[in-house]
Amino acid sequence: MPSAVKEHKRCTSRTPRVGGDVALPVLDASSVSGGKVRKSRNGPRRAAVLIAVHVLFIGHLVHWKLAGRTLSPVEPSETMYALNHSHDSPAVRHLNAGFFFFAIAILATLIFGRFFCGWGCHIVAYQDFCAWLMKKMGIKPKPFRSRLLVWVPLLAALYMFVWPNAYRVLFAHTPAPPLVSQITTTEFWKTFPGPIVAIATVLICGFAAVYFLGAKGFCTYACPYGGFFGLADKVAPVRIRVTDACEHCGHCTAVCTSNVRVHEEVARYGMVVDPGCMKCMDCVSVCPNDALYVGFGAPAIATGRIAEKRAAARKDSRTSDAPPRKPAPRRYDLSWPGEIALSLVFLTVLLCFRSLYGWFPFLMSLGMAAVVSYILLQCYRLFAMPTVTIQNWRPKVAGAIQPSGWGLLALGAVLVIWTAHSGFVQYNRFAGEYAYAAAGMPTVGIDLRPPATDARELTQLNLAAARLERVARWALVRDRRLAEMLAGLNVRRGDSAQAQRSLEQMIARDRDFSAEAYLTLGTLRVRAADRATREAARGAFMTALSKGGPATAGREHLDRVHAQAHVQLAQLAGGQSDTTAALQHLQAALL
Repeated sequence: MPSAVKEHKRCTSRTPRVGGDVALPVLDASSVSGGKVRKSRNGPRRAAVLIAVHVLFIGHLVHWKLAGRTLSPVEPSETMYALNHSHDSPAVRHLNAGFFFFAIAILATLIFGRFFCGWGCHIVAYQDFCAWLMKKMGIKPKPFRSRLLVWVPLLAALYMFVWPNAYRVLFAHTPAPPLVSQITTTEFWKTFPGPIVAIATVLICGFAAVYFLGAKGFCTYACPYGGFFGLADKVAPVRIRVTDACEHCGHCTAVCTSNVRVHEEVARYGMVVDPGCMKCMDCVSVCPNDALYVGFGAPAIATGRIAEKRAAARKDSRTSDAPPRKPAPRRYDLSWPGEIALSLVFLTVLLCFRSLYGWFPFLMSLGMAAVVSYILLQCYRLFAMPTVTIQNWRPKVAGAIQPSGWGLLALGAVLVIWTAHSGFVQYNRFAGEYAYAAAGMPTVGIDLRPPATDARELTQLNLAAARLERVARWALVRDRRLAEMLAGLNVRRGDSAQAQRSLEQMIARDRDFSAEAYLTLGTLRVRAADRATREAARGAFMTALSKGGPATAGREHLDRVHAQAHVQLAQLAGGQSDTTAALQHLQAALL
């Protein structure tokens, strides 16, 4: 290689600035020595692997459509149904492909580090795609740095996978449900969200999280799987390490999309120790001196001892009159009071949106909480600070709020109103369901027992009805389960006519109700005084036979509902002296 080219490739030596392993603003070429930072050769390779992951998923989906049965979803979230209970029954656990996949991924992370996130996660693919689009538009998101929110992924992981069993053992004192193998399934899509939720997930956990929180913003502050991967990464012997050829140019930090201060960590520890490192290998690819490599050695958990040794080595090589160099303090975007306030806002938003209307999955709720908390923080800063900068725009300059700032305040006001409304609905739904359970109402289906006579039970029924009717009145979406609970409450309170009317109104707006809703409607019509209503019951029972069950009910429950519909039809046929039809329905009920 010509000498001129070698000189251009090598970076200019400079004294490393050693600090903590925290995130930093994305650097540009002017922030590093040695000129323009090279493009990563691993970027296209990783993009191809992530695209291949999506192609495999599409192939998995097509196989299910063609064969009718396929491997159960290879998703870490499926582990909940193996550890806690099945998604459709609290009485059983399902040992599925997702459990084995997650277990293997964690075991591999214990050795090779947190590589799965960077090379196999679809959420990372969405974030990288969003960051790539923003880069094309000249936007390089600066990562938000928080002391407390970085603990959210681990806490969320413990809540998802550990807390249900801990509660069962410590408080409920109930045995674990039996474990049933479900390596293959005929209901591949049952635990996946619909297209609206999928699009919202990309917008919130992709574009919004990346723009406001930085590249891999969702991974840093919301992903529960990353909480476990981050722990496992601490003891992994395979890490990105450095040789003596490193001249601390900062190119590695400039290209890192995981917000790791690579040049500082390798200077202090001789390796990258931040658990946020996803082994994308961009830093290895762009190093002008090929000083970075992936190799075996001491794990990140031994960083204290390693730092002491490297500090001693630097001290020995330093001249006697050189002043000692102190590590740079860790830098964060908020003071401790601000951190605590932001965490409380995060928790409030999470509780207000989690499972709202059955549309907000836990992961999307975490991403929503992180994004909304950041936006409300910036709205507060518009009143507390003379100048506010968000990425590449300034909503407030020298004490004057700009038009974009007023737009941000308007967005903040909308989010506050929406969050407060959602919290009101969620609170009444929670209180109503608590009273509903205290009254002995079923967790699945509609209670058709005779009206209650016990005063204490009636008190709980009335309280549950008041709360859930408030939800029905104020909610933006009235879901099917809410209608079924209100119908059952009205039956138990002795108001069958109101139960029938509410079910008919809901079915008129949404005919895709469960079989049990139509069975209940038919049963209420049979009890009616007028003959016309009783004759209309047959249509409800026939519709019940063509419908499936709710997502939380198993096949056995649906079979019982269909059997009851056949019995009711047999009774109607017998009342009309149609013996043949009555026998046919009774035979179907027995089968």
